[in-house]
Amino acid sequence: MKEAKKTLYRVILLIWGMTIVVIVAGMVARMFLTFSLLAYVLGLLLGSGMSTVLMLHRFSSIDLELDLEEKSATNHSKAMATLRTLLALAALIVAFRFSNFFMPLMVFVGLFITKVAALLYPVFFRDEDLPVQ
Repeated sequence: MKEAKKTLYRVILLIWGMTIVVIVAGMVARMFLTFSLLAYVLGLLLGSGMSTVLMLHRFSSIDLELDLEEKSATNHSKAMATLRTLLALAALIVAFRFSNFFMPLMVFVGLFITKVAALLYPVFFRDEDLPVQ
């Protein structure tokens, strides 16, 4: 469990690290393009914040499912995945509803950063305990 928490914190660190990189890229792009920097940043913060919440929820769900019987764990896993999908959709709906405050594209980018963080995890955090093959 200790390793799982360490991995969770590292993935969240990657999410926010990439969020900062995308914010800086937006500031550079703002010099050449016209768009609302506030909506850009707020949209990215909403998406990345939701990504963090979803990662924490995923972690707590998996922790609970490890203690359940197989059938119950499978049902719980499906229900929690549906809940996470609805939460991500809710963030996008909020962004479209209040598009003057949140840039919907950047909310999507913030949500998608979770996937990129999971893919980049082995690149940034190589485990020295594993034998080299």
